[in-house]
Amino acid sequence: MKIAIVTEDYVKGGQNVFIAELINGWPEPDEFVIISNEGNIGLDLIRYRVNRHCTFITHRLDIDFRLKAVTPAFLQPARKIIMAFGRYFTLGVQTFLMRRLLGRLSPDAVLISNGGYPGGQTCRAAVIAGIFRQRWGRPVMICHNIAFHRRPFWQWPFEAVVDLLVCRGAGAIVAVSRCTERSLSERLGSAAGSKLQTIYNGINPVDQKTSSRSVMAEFDLAEGAKLILTIANFEKRKGHEFLFMVFAQVVKELPQAVLLLAGSDTPGRTAELKAFVQSLHLEGKVFFLGHVEDIPMLVSKIDLLAVPSQEFESFGLINLEVMAQRKAVVATNTGGLPEVVDDGVTGYICERSDVNAFAGKIVDLLNDDVKREQFGRAGYERLQKLFLGSRMAKDYHQCLTTIQSGRG
Repeated sequence: MKIAIVTEDYVKGGQNVFIAELINGWPEPDEFVIISNEGNIGLDLIRYRVNRHCTFITHRLDIDFRLKAVTPAFLQPARKIIMAFGRYFTLGVQTFLMRRLLGRLSPDAVLISNGGYPGGQTCRAAVIAGIFRQRWGRPVMICHNIAFHRRPFWQWPFEAVVDLLVCRGAGAIVAVSRCTERSLSERLGSAAGSKLQTIYNGINPVDQKTSSRSVMAEFDLAEGAKLILTIANFEKRKGHEFLFMVFAQVVKELPQAVLLLAGSDTPGRTAELKAFVQSLHLEGKVFFLGHVEDIPMLVSKIDLLAVPSQEFESFGLINLEVMAQRKAVVATNTGGLPEVVDDGVTGYICERSDVNAFAGKIVDLLNDDVKREQFGRAGYERLQKLFLGSRMAKDYHQCLTTIQSGRG
């Protein structure tokens, strides 16, 4: 069977890892074709992690994003006004072109990996193309993040129509957490009906690649340093400023604590974050690693993971990478994080605005090797029970099988 995976992305992150882990865990020797926008730098991450042959096809159908990228700053307000309504015309064009592209490939089934909802315009176009039933049937749309409320009220009628078309074109709409499913239900309403379901993300620990990189030597860290890791793209919602305030409290109790930041930059954010670190006098204690592909190696060296997200955190795939190596987690009570981290068992969940509580939990774990190891073991057991990539892939395979059999 030939399976097409359609995605639209612009960073290296969780969605790319998801695609690789889905393919790695797939229960059948099927053929995979990944269709993505030309500017998706995360395709390299998929190639790095995937352990079976895949065909990659890129396109330039992400008209909205490319237009934004080439529009001078002084014309951005005019572009926004034009695209407020023009996006619905381009969506029609994208739907026609996506249907034609899929027609040339003639897959047996289509999976659409969408960042959130509405998410990528080409992802919605690919779902709507499912209305025009072809041999591959209706696609499965996977939403990796919380659904946003509709755009300004004058666009509501247009968005309502698009939502109805998406629900009609999809064979199934899959959320990666219950929290995400609830947000989709609120956005799409009764039109989604029984098509909505949750399939938790998963990873395949045995398939992960490692390297000999040494963090301690690279940053000349002292013996006995306590390593706290955060892996997240440098977006405001990820809570880096909150984490720095937390860490400023931690180092008062544990001067040997060190904070490692891994993740892809967004324009201007690294400089912004480094300035914030300087304002708290944390130079020499916070290290920016940039994007890291050898995550298993990095995780193997740390003492615990901090997940300081402030909003729109649907799942937190990095939690699974850490649980796979028996490490503890301290995370905020945001989105789907409490569904992954079992509070008081595999880590701690703190309110996202409570700096003192978050810092206190980190200090508690760094000071207690026995508890930290206990949480790590419990996390590994939870991963084996709920979050294996093979389980995830089997669930998606069953979802496609159900649709193809005419029962979905």
